[in-house]
Amino acid sequence: MSNQIPGVPEGWIIERIGKPIFNVDHVIHYDGQPMLCDYDSSYLNRVIIRKIEKPAKYRPFANAEEFKPHRDRWVRVIGDCDDCEFDPDDIGDVCKIQLYNDTAIIFYHNCVCYHSGFQCLVFDDDGTPFGVRIDE
Repeated sequence: MSNQIPGVPEGWIIERIGKPIFNVDHVIHYDGQPMLCDYDSSYLNRVIIRKIEKPAKYRPFANAEEFKPHRDRWVRVIGDCDDCEFDPDDIGDVCKIQLYNDTAIIFYHNCVCYHSGFQCLVFDDDGTPFGVRIDE
């Protein structure tokens, strides 16, 4: 399917062409703007579009104050990190953070700085990166 159909607004992409689902699908309004299909269009074939979602951006924690709201969450090791001094095989897949300070976290006698943790850890409950979300 081509995304070269004239009239697809910036930041939107063609989902499919067909009959829109009432109050679920977005279509291109006659003024060229996206609109939620709020009328019975079961007799029409329309270009159904969806907004392109930008992936969330994260950065490493800067200090203990930024990390504090996450202190009770569990982390999962997702890989080796060149800067880390621990072996992921020694600690298992999921770990509870025991201590933290302005530069690092400590679990199972392993100290991991926030920068290294950003590279090799994620939060276990939702899989988000081990860091602070950057809202643009």
